[in-house]
Amino acid sequence: MQTRERVHRLIDQLPENALDDVERFLAQRGAGGSAFRRALEAASEEDEPVSPEEAAAIEEAYADVAAGRVVKDDELWRRLGHAPRG
Repeated sequence: MQTRERVHRLIDQLPENALDDVERFLAQRGAGGSAFRRALEAASEEDEPVSPEEAAAIEEAYADVAAGRVVKDDELWRRLGHAPRG
């Protein structure tokens, strides 16, 4: 029996309530998407409340983006003395 057949049999034996987790797992390892994106999708949600200081920093960041106070990736890497990532 080939690997694909064994995997199909295992999936067929799973209880219905496990299929969502299996689908997420397989989608994260499938073709397409970066390793970074898959890691983000697999990460657990934040379970600690946001502090007032963190909330203020987030609002400040959004305001900077809205006002155009941003630096493109290539420029950031240049300022840091590295070649642009690509």
